[in-house]
Amino acid sequence: MEIDILVLEDNQERMKYFRRAFPGLVWSETAADCITNLTQAEAIGELWLDHDLGQENYVNSNRPDCGMEVVRFLEQNELQLKINKIFVHSHNTYAAQQMTLALQKADYNAVLYPFRNLLEELKK
Repeated sequence: MEIDILVLEDNQERMKYFRRAFPGLVWSETAADCITNLTQAEAIGELWLDHDLGQENYVNSNRPDCGMEVVRFLEQNELQLKINKIFVHSHNTYAAQQMTLALQKADYNAVLYPFRNLLEELKK
């Protein structure tokens, strides 16, 4: 299965914008679900990663239920050729920067793209 856009996001309001802009996206609400989608997909055009999940804010990046868990999985598995581009869109600036740097260090094509910037684009 090929996925054009895989989104890790727990916020229903954000998902409204994502779904309106990208109707065919695949949505994961948990890190575990996102990892499952990553392992099952043959190719992924774009991966959008949030950090804070479970309706919590500024969670510890060592927890297994945050976006950093997906980053740790990607660091341990060479999926660079499988994923075209990764956008880290978390409001948690520090965690988003750490995620982006870790992905870049692991040779993934990753950029930090905060949701507030994305929201401006999606509203156009």
